[in-house]
Amino acid sequence: MTTTRAVPPKTDQQDERDIRRVVQLYGDGYGTGETGMFDEAFHEEAWIFYTRADGVLGAERLKPRSFQVWASFPRATIRVLNLVRSGDVANVMLVCDCGSEGTWVDLHNLLKIDGAWKITNKTATHMSRAGDATTSTTTPARSDEHGEADIRRVVQLYADGFGSGETRFFEEAFHERAWIFLTEPDSTPRAWPLNEEAFTEWAAYERATIRVLMITRSGDVANVLLVWQSGEPENTWVDLHNLLKIDGVWKITNKTATHISRAGELPEA
Repeated sequence: MTTTRAVPPKTDQQDERDIRRVVQLYGDGYGTGETGMFDEAFHEEAWIFYTRADGVLGAERLKPRSFQVWASFPRATIRVLNLVRSGDVANVMLVCDCGSEGTWVDLHNLLKIDGAWKITNKTATHMSRAGDATTSTTTPARSDEHGEADIRRVVQLYADGFGSGETRFFEEAFHERAWIFLTEPDSTPRAWPLNEEAFTEWAAYERATIRVLMITRSGDVANVLLVWQSGEPENTWVDLHNLLKIDGVWKITNKTATHISRAGELPEA
């Protein structure tokens, strides 16, 4: 696992405990024969994107079919490798050992909605494609400059598309089935597919800039924490982008965001 950061974000202890409880519900749901733990852990519109050991991609809405399948699997154990939070948005990298179903490295994006943390997206890859996933976030990161540069290029495409009048930037940056989840300044949650209609709207928007705060990567799966701003200072958001390397190309599978007024104290860039 490679984590590139400037200053670690400050994490409220109660929120961290709540986030860990939610991802533990995900782990504990395996093998129970019931979907209740998954129902509690995940947002009802949550999606999963994953690459198997052979590199084949899977992408689908999680509820309810996937939950039923997971509940029939063997019992699983999870190990949290990294937790990043900025106010009402968070990302957790973990290892999920599903016994005969294999071991996976997951990235879970979460939003705090009506006071409760919900997983909005799971992006994962098989352990054989996860690079140097480690057992602790205190282990010094071994940087992969080329891999990081590719990830930065993709999220910059996302920024450059705003106000360009063209959708091609977004089409190159995002997976064709990607979704966005966010909370408005008044905490209202919203979710929609990032399709041609959404990209056309963004392309007609004002120009935007981004500031990358952190990149967390393990082999073919990565997460980027960034600040997005356009026009007036109030139009500023904190984004978490999950990415997968598919057929050698990085694609954003999910954007989970909250307004800057709900983002707490940010790390320095």
